[in-house]
Formats: sequence, C-alpha cells, structure tokens
Amino acid sequence: MSSVTHMSPQLLSPVLQRFPLARRWYVAYSGGVDSHVLLHSCRQFLADASASHSSLPELHALHINHQLQSSANQWQAHCEQQAEQSSVPCVSYRVDIEKQSRKGVERQARDARYQVFEQVLGEGDLLLMGHHSDDQAETLLLRLLRGSGSQGLAAMPKQRPLGEGMLYRPLLACQRKDIVAYAKQHQLVWIEDPSNQQIDFDRNFLRHKIAPVLSERWPQYTQTFSRSAQLSAESSLLNQELAELDARLLKFDMSCSQLSIQLLQTLSSHRLRNLLRHWLQSQNKMMPSEVQLTAIVTDVIQASAEAHPELCCSAIVFRRHDGYLLMSEPLAAFDKKGNYHWLTKQSLMVSGVGSLHVQPQTEGLRHLEAVEVRFRQGGEVIKIAGRNGRRKVKKVLQELGVPHWLRGRVPLIYSDNELVAIADLVVAEGWLAIPDEKAMRLQWLRP
Repeated sequence: MSSVTHMSPQLLSPVLQRFPLARRWYVAYSGGVDSHVLLHSCRQFLADASASHSSLPELHALHINHQLQSSANQWQAHCEQQAEQSSVPCVSYRVDIEKQSRKGVERQARDARYQVFEQVLGEGDLLLMGHHSDDQAETLLLRLLRGSGSQGLAAMPKQRPLGEGMLYRPLLACQRKDIVAYAKQHQLVWIEDPSNQQIDFDRNFLRHKIAPVLSERWPQYTQTFSRSAQLSAESSLLNQELAELDARLLKFDMSCSQLSIQLLQTLSSHRLRNLLRHWLQSQNKMMPSEVQLTAIVTDVIQASAEAHPELCCSAIVFRRHDGYLLMSEPLAAFDKKGNYHWLTKQSLMVSGVGSLHVQPQTEGLRHLEAVEVRFRQGGEVIKIAGRNGRRKVKKVLQELGVPHWLRGRVPLIYSDNELVAIADLVVAEGWLAIPDEKAMRLQWLRP
C-alpha cells in the first residue's frame, strides 16, 4: 500500500479473483465523486470482463438518503438518474436521523446506513465502497487524536464481513486527486455536498486545514499512513491471537457474561487488559476508553471480595459478584415505592423488575386469586416456612445469594398486608398449601 496506484477499472480485477462466486456487487453510491468513479469503473470493468467470463456478478447502485440536507431528495433523484443512464439498477433507502440526539449526527448517519447495508446484503453479495488513501489518512489521524490503540489505528480494513455478505474497498491505494482526474477524463457528473466544506466537523478540518500542509511537506504521506495502518492491523491481529490463547488457557468462554476474577488475576496487567478488550469485542460491545478500562481493573477486578463495586461505561455495567466479573446492560429504572395489584391468573410485567408468573402445582404457596406486589423499603421481616424465628428480608436475600444490585428489585408478595412470599425464593410460615389444597408456584423472571 506504500506505492502510488493510479485510478483504473483494472483495480476491480482482484475483487473478481478474490470473490469469484459473488452474486451481486452493490456500490455504496452517494453521488459524490468517489462513489461515482467507483460505479463507473465497476460498470466498465464488468463490461470488459464479459468477453472472458461466462458468469459475472450483477451490478447495483445502493443510495442512502439521510434527509439531513434540504437538497437530499434532489441528490437521490440525481443518483437514480445517473444509474439509469448507465443501465445500472439503483435502489434508494431513506433513513431518519435525530438531529438533537446526544449520539451525534455523523455517528447516527453512519449507523443508519450500515444497518441498511446489512439488511440488503444477501449471502455471497459484496458491498463496494469508494474510500481512498486520503480517507484512510484522515481516519488514522482522527483515531490518533482520540488516543486509539492498534485496533483503532488499523483504520479502515480493505475487507470485512457485513451482514451475510462482505464489504470491500478496492480504491484504498488510490489518491483523491487521481480519482478526481478520472472523473474529469470521463466527464462524469457528481454531487458536491456543501457540508464537506464545514470545518467544524473534525474530518473536514483535517481535510481542508491539515492535509494540505502535510501534503506540501510530505507528498506521499497518505501512502505512508496507509502502511502504518496496515502495520497496526497486524499488531491488532497479534493481540487478538494472544487474547484467544489466554482465553483457552484459562478455559474462558468469550460468549459468557462472566469471567473468574481469580483466573483473571493470574495474567499480567497488559494481557489482562488485552483479554478484556477481546471479551468486549467478542460480544460486539462498544469499547471503553483507556481510562474506563483501567477503572474496570482497579475498581472492580482488584476490589476486595466483600465490596460491591459497580462501574457503568459505554452503556455497559461491570460488577463483581461471587468471585466473578460480570458484564451486563444497565437495568431500567423502576419505582421502588410502587405497589402492584396482581391477579395471579395473568402475568405481571414491571419495568426494571422483570415479570411474575404462576403455575398450578400440588404443593407450594397456597393459591391466591389476587396479591399485592411491593419492594423493600427497609425493616421487612419474614418467618420462613419450616424454620425457626423471624428474619429480616435483607438478611434472607444475602443468605440466598441474590446479587446486591437485584435485592431492591426482588418482588415481595403480600396478601392482606401480610408478607407471604419473597418472589419465588421462600414462602412464609402458614402459607404453604396443605395436602389436597390448591397450590401455585411463583416464577420470577429477572430483568
């Protein structure tokens, strides 16, 4: 990737060689110069290849209308018109973006179009994207400024799985100037998005303010950056292989939501952090920052066995419980003071608590047509059937090993203001069904 590659339809030859059985080529077609050149090149290459290949993939243009610009519908019409003039089928999708969302417009737009890409790609299909070496250099710079590690500095991969198909970037070795030269040579008509000139966007700032300075001093910097990205990708693969080796040695299942803390602590700090990254990546979780990753190690894994640490980062909650590091999504909020009238012939759903169900049984809690469901306020006591003395509900939950973050959400079952059961865990004295008496079994499906 270090040498300059000039724009030519023959850049598509490796695509056909690498994926000879691909049924369809979809070009991500925004109408800009990069995607238009890619679409034109694909059409030209497949036309030339038809003389020597009996079976070639179908070519389609795929346009995403983000509806962010006043002229977005005109751009869509332009793309459909250009594709029609080239005798290429074009399919367009509209996506909705929340402009006031905390997630950010650029991130939402990217997520929305990739979601469409995944839905469209069938088995064996290819999505071709027009990213080039200048894009790669910008991506590398952005990730350097964000403090990314080797995985992030690998920037954009040339290919990766996407949905049931594959994403492929055949122009990564080309420079933007060569792509523009190709477009002018073939008299292509493309769209110039005015937002690309707004330097309040980080990528545009790099493109218009930083890249020209770099190019003046180091004309081939995009190829050099591409080589660095490739080396970072190799380092990232080595880290992944090491993490997989450590997981096998420790007999960890990376699809599991909990890992033994005792075994984690046998690793050096670097290998521990590397394994945690691999664990998160294996479950398609957003990667925490380095500060957050350090906090997971110091505040959760290295916490005392008696502590109940809880750390939320990147929409994931990390906890320590019963010798394990647990990873889960945050629990929904719930009304701790809420009282719920429950007709037991039906299920009861409570946000942040889960659901309650009843199954008829020959033994267990006496059958009750209706009960009241409450939650701990403090000081509740219960005399458990078959055991001596009254005990605080708080102590009972601790003895039963209920995780600390669920103890306040455990449903308490009342009948006429008397506590008759703690969820499906214990039944109060005097409330077990006697022989030949109708009974029921509670089932609490935790959140």
